[in-house]
Amino acid sequence: MVTAGHEVQLHIHPHWEDSPWSGNGWDICLDRYSLHRFGSVETAEIVRRYYNILAQIAGAENVIAYRAGGWVIQPFAHLATSLATAGIKIDSTVYPHGTADSKTHWFDFRGAPEKSKWRFDNDPLIEVSNGKFLELPISSHRLTPDFFWRFAAIKKFGSSQHKPWGDGHAVPMGKSDMLKKLLRPSHSVVSIDGYKSAFLRKAYIAYRQKGMSDFVIIGHPKATTDYSLSAFDEFLASLTFDRFVTFLDYVKD
Repeated sequence: MVTAGHEVQLHIHPHWEDSPWSGNGWDICLDRYSLHRFGSVETAEIVRRYYNILAQIAGAENVIAYRAGGWVIQPFAHLATSLATAGIKIDSTVYPHGTADSKTHWFDFRGAPEKSKWRFDNDPLIEVSNGKFLELPISSHRLTPDFFWRFAAIKKFGSSQHKPWGDGHAVPMGKSDMLKKLLRPSHSVVSIDGYKSAFLRKAYIAYRQKGMSDFVIIGHPKATTDYSLSAFDEFLASLTFDRFVTFLDYVKD
């Protein structure tokens, strides 16, 4: 992937520290799903070790960005020194208005600036003009409950075009979080995952109308479907610009 011109950046799911291979499969333990469940010394060691392995593959000069596993990045102060020491200059975890509150996930991005990008120091929601980190937020989109009712129906009764290609599974959201999405409007990351790819075009138009200059889309291979790739192809074909940038482009600029 690196040879082909793609970037490979740092993304840490620390629960793998506690999830051994049994011989027949992984014994997944989610007790320490976020880095915040580890002490400061352990956190620094995990970041250093994961970064070093990735740097061997992609080149240390190319590993400059981070995304927190499960979006669990708050409080950022617990991670700031470890990431800065490893050479991380960019975070791309926040998605404006996003929230989660479960046993494994907690984050609250409702205070994020309504901007395409900003600089910060110890809190990715507080803009600091000369902050040491650059936040490139994942684009977000407001959804009404009917979307999630359709989403649930498709997951249960959908045709083969909605069957995920991968055999991995995401950690499910908390029941209270799901109930909130089914009962009142909420915000989701803009994504090529499964049925969420249905609102790519609407989200892009909304961003352009707000004057946003950077449109960041997320995706997980385990959630790729025939439908999602078809929707993504249609979205790319509809674009009227031809500039795609990488994290390293932001550093160079």
